[in-house]
Amino acid sequence: MEKLLAVLRLQNQLVYDTTNATFAASKFRETVKYSPDPMSASMEIDAAVPEFAPEDTSRLIARWRNGGRYSLGDLIHAYTDVPPLLRPTLNRTEAVIGFIETIVLEPSIAEYGAQKGLEKDPLVTGPMQQKLEEVMVEHMYQDSVFTKIWVSKDERKAYYQKNLPQFFTFATVRYAAITRPSKAGADSVEKALKAGMKAEALLAADSVAGRVSGSIQTRQQNEQGPYQKALFEEMRPGDTQVRGPDRNGDYAVLQVLSYDGGRQLSFEESEQMIDESLQNQKSEKALNELIARLQKRYDVAMRPEKLMLVKLVDPTVD
Repeated sequence: MEKLLAVLRLQNQLVYDTTNATFAASKFRETVKYSPDPMSASMEIDAAVPEFAPEDTSRLIARWRNGGRYSLGDLIHAYTDVPPLLRPTLNRTEAVIGFIETIVLEPSIAEYGAQKGLEKDPLVTGPMQQKLEEVMVEHMYQDSVFTKIWVSKDERKAYYQKNLPQFFTFATVRYAAITRPSKAGADSVEKALKAGMKAEALLAADSVAGRVSGSIQTRQQNEQGPYQKALFEEMRPGDTQVRGPDRNGDYAVLQVLSYDGGRQLSFEESEQMIDESLQNQKSEKALNELIARLQKRYDVAMRPEKLMLVKLVDPTVD
């Protein structure tokens, strides 16, 4: 890949201004951070986009033949178009240059492949044929099934009344999780909490002492995690439990701070979900009817006993 990119850089006379690339990289932060937590690992997504003064957005980071130019403003625009979860971390000069290179050289890669006749290579024609078939099937589905589907408001209301228990928010619990390296220490924390000491104050005191001992967390019932049964079935607001030891010999003190059992969603809040559900049901029925009609034209037979004879491997992998 690096050899190919080197050829394309040379062909396109692509050069970078590393000073401006370094300046741009200095303003970016990590897009995804993994924070070790006493109870469980957590992932934090930073969706912030750096802001630059108007005079800085005109800084050129890359130039190539025939007057091609890529500015800091172009970089921000392209970066913003990427969904936050998929955004690369651009806090290094090399990362900024690599990101720009994938955009600038993309047309050249296709041209290079055409020059080498790669569009006739089986590794290309096979996936292309599969993609063409996929597009044709999708168009057939859209024309023959999806365009015929329509759900009335009366149908949505009837579905809502018939399935009220499905349209309910998940229960939510807010709780404190505090760790101690010994059973005696955990019992001491539990005693303090039962005596009325706030979990927030206890965590703050640990922090002042230079120790990260836990956190205040919020979890919905559909989010599985440690101590799920205790938090949602056994404990009530104000209750405490000492759990442990874990594999490291540590103990955890849990205290439920608040509990929300959920509520019934209104029809207006549920209408979009209902519409999607009914459309899916109708679409599946229409598709099955279409398949049943088309099957009459062909001799279709099922041979499940021969399935295990098929060698399911990628022929391109040694």
